Amino acid sequence: MKIEGKSRTFQGQDFYELYQEGGVQEYWVVHPTEKAIFEGEVFTSVIFPNLEVDADIVFEI
Repeated sequence: MKIEGKSRTFQGQDFYELYQEGGVQEYWVVHPTEKAIFEGEVFTSVIFPNLEVDADIVFEI
């Protein structure tokens, strides 16, 4: 699994094919300015169902 923070520098780059070739089964893309996930939310992984990630931690990084 890969969690990736996006910045303006990387907006135009798509790593989907690279991740597929590398065997990455799941990845999350976080756009800090758009906040498609919201602070205070907890979300889980499809391939690691016991993994819970607090969105507050993601936005602190």
